[in-house]
Amino acid sequence: AMFLAIGGHGDSIVFEGPVLRKKMQSGGRGQKEADFLKFASEHIVMRDFAPRYIGTVQEPDGPGWIEMENLLHGLSKPLVMDIKMGVQTFGPDATEDKKQEQIKKARKSTSGSLGVRVIGAIVPPSSTGGDFECIGYKFKRDEPTDEASFAACLRRFLPSPQLVL
Repeated sequence: AMFLAIGGHGDSIVFEGPVLRKKMQSGGRGQKEADFLKFASEHIVMRDFAPRYIGTVQEPDGPGWIEMENLLHGLSKPLVMDIKMGVQTFGPDATEDKKQEQIKKARKSTSGSLGVRVIGAIVPPSSTGGDFECIGYKFKRDEPTDEASFAACLRRFLPSPQLVL
């Protein structure tokens, strides 16, 4: 099955069968992410909630990639949701411009009010017989803007008994 990268940028996530490759971010952020994923995939509690860390690879004269288990491998129509957690969506090394941009974005979304934001999601069709739909900030479609619409989004994302096979 073909998979769509729900979060991030379209070229930053590559699905290769049982392996998912994620482009490493610059400024040390990619290495921090790789280190955390390695830690989480070996942690006695966290390993049940994190993909298995495989390693990092560096393309000659190109980007580095984090390789991890593709948790979607073998699924035909997975429902996927990418959420951003927290009321502060910038790191400690962010420039003042980046901080102000992120603060403004948080005020206009559920990040500021609820501490969580739907970046993107693949959800069941809203009508019987329709195709699965992409919603959220990344798709500029049906992004929750308050607690009620966030709850409605979660209800739509979480499978109902009729969808479980």
